[in-house]
Amino acid sequence: MIAGEMKTVADACTACSESVSVHFISHFFLQNAGKSSFVKQNERLPPEVNRVLFVRNLPFKISSAELYDIFGKYGAIRQIRIGSAADTKGTAFVIYENIYDAKSACDHLSGFNVCNRYLVVLYYSQAKMNKKIDQKKQQAELEKLRLTYEKGKENDKIQKEGT
Repeated sequence: MIAGEMKTVADACTACSESVSVHFISHFFLQNAGKSSFVKQNERLPPEVNRVLFVRNLPFKISSAELYDIFGKYGAIRQIRIGSAADTKGTAFVIYENIYDAKSACDHLSGFNVCNRYLVVLYYSQAKMNKKIDQKKQQAELEKLRLTYEKGKENDKIQKEGT
């Protein structure tokens, strides 16, 4: 078996049983690092990379089975959560078993066309979500203060008119 014919790990094992040198096998795994978990573990990833992907711009009627078909090609999936509320429709969280599979999916599926919609695939960031929640809380507090201020102004106006 020659190098061009080895497409899978099974082919590599067959080559090994045919007395091909270990160096040759390791060269195969280095060339096909995207398909082999042996070399992946040595790769350094940016700090924002994690196992949880946040997917936006999904068709509203997409099913979890369809998402498993699309995202499952890049590795084992632990869970998929599809947004069902009015403000979360068209979004989903895809949780992979392996961080390298999540990175591969994010790299390959960002901009992927599904039902004439281009997917936006991002790494989930708890800090960003907390920041958004904090901003919403601050806006609600500001609205309360504004209403309180307006009521106080109206009361002052009524008192001035009464005297």
